[in-house]
Amino acid sequence: MFPKINRFETRLGEDFFANAKRAYSPLFVLYYQKRDDNQVKVTVIVPKKNVFKATDRSKIKRKMRSSLIPHLGNLEGLNLVLYLKSRVTENNINNFEKEIDSLVKKFK
Repeated sequence: MFPKINRFETRLGEDFFANAKRAYSPLFVLYYQKRDDNQVKVTVIVPKKNVFKATDRSKIKRKMRSSLIPHLGNLEGLNLVLYLKSRVTENNINNFEKEIDSLVKKFK
């Protein structure tokens, strides 16, 4: 779980996604938007249509969060939403960290 200071409101509304910039990878879409202060707010979304069981969605969210936490120190003044866009397979799970690293490098 992210530290409380880095948690982003999960009820984002349509205006966030309409105004946010995007960075794409085969597994994820990273939505990001500038903030006025230097804090980083992050949330992770795993849709039901991609992962059917709630326990599996929770495991994937934990893995995505743990892959993203080391990058929080390098990012400043952003709202981030990491959205899983493809169905998860065993091969995909092993590539989470590499994909997240490449996404964060893309939009810096």
